Amino acid sequence: MRSPLPLRDKLTWPIPDWSEIEKSEPAENSNAFWTDVGSSWMDLLVEFFEAPYKVTESPHFWLISPYSPKQAIDQVKWLEATLQKIQKRLGPLGHAELVGKTPVLVFGNDDDYYEYIANYYDEGEWATSGGIYLNDGYGHFAIPDCSKHNLGGALAHELTHSLMRNTDIPLWLNEGLTQICEESITGYMSFDMETVRENIDSFWNQTNIQLFWNGSGFHTPDETQALSYHLAQLLTFRLIRNRTPFDAFVLGAQKADAGEASLVEHFGISLQELVASSLGVGDWRYRPAR
Repeated sequence: MRSPLPLRDKLTWPIPDWSEIEKSEPAENSNAFWTDVGSSWMDLLVEFFEAPYKVTESPHFWLISPYSPKQAIDQVKWLEATLQKIQKRLGPLGHAELVGKTPVLVFGNDDDYYEYIANYYDEGEWATSGGIYLNDGYGHFAIPDCSKHNLGGALAHELTHSLMRNTDIPLWLNEGLTQICEESITGYMSFDMETVRENIDSFWNQTNIQLFWNGSGFHTPDETQALSYHLAQLLTFRLIRNRTPFDAFVLGAQKADAGEASLVEHFGISLQELVASSLGVGDWRYRPAR
C-alpha cells in the first residue's frame, strides 16, 4: 500500500511537497520511485477532478482528461509517437533521461486551468496561455479547455520544452526550436513569415531587443510576447538549415551570454550579425544586466 504523499499547504489543488519527497529518493531505481510517486499523485488529482475525468496510462505518459475512453487512448498513442518524432528532430538535445512518466492534465474549461497554474506563480498578471510545461517538482503538462484549443499543437510544443528542461540554452533558442518542432509535427505554420518580417522590422530596436535576449519578452502580456516568438523562430530557422554546426551550437549555447560565444565558435558570427541578417542594420548586441 502506498504511503500518503505530503502536500503543500494553502493551495487550491492537491500538489505534493516535492522537496520533502525528494528526501526519500533512493540512490538507485529512481525511475521506479518516481513512477510510484507520480502514480499516487495521479490518483489524488483524478479524485479531486471527479467524473468524467479519468487517468489513461501509456509507457511514458499519464493523461488526466474528460475524454471518452477511445479519445483518451488515441491521445496517449499520439503522445508516444510524437515523443519519438521530437526526439529525432531535436537531435542530441532530444535524449534527456526521462525519469518516471510524464503527467498531462487536460482541463475541461479555462477557469480550472488558470486556477491550477496559479498555484505555480506569484499573484499578478501573466500572458494568455494555450498550454504550459510546469517544470516544478514533478514536471508535467497543463493544457486548457480541450474544446477550444489546438491540443495537438500545444502538446507538441510543451513536450519539446520538457525534453530540453535540463539544458541551459537561452530562451530564444529554446522557443525557436520548440516552434519548429511543433510545426514539423502538426504540419501547420502558426503565422505567415512575410507578415512576421514586416511586423518585427518595425517593432524591435536597440532597447527592447534586450527583452528578447534575456527572455523576459516571452512572458509579457502585450505584443512583445508574440513578436519574441516570431523572431525566435525566424533566427532559429535561419541557423538550423546548417544542421551539423547547429547541433554543436545548441549543445554549447548558454543562457548567461544568450548563446553568443557558441554562435561565434560554430557559425563564425555574432548575435548582432545574426539579427542584422533578418532585421537589417541596428544595434542588436546582447547587453547583460548589471
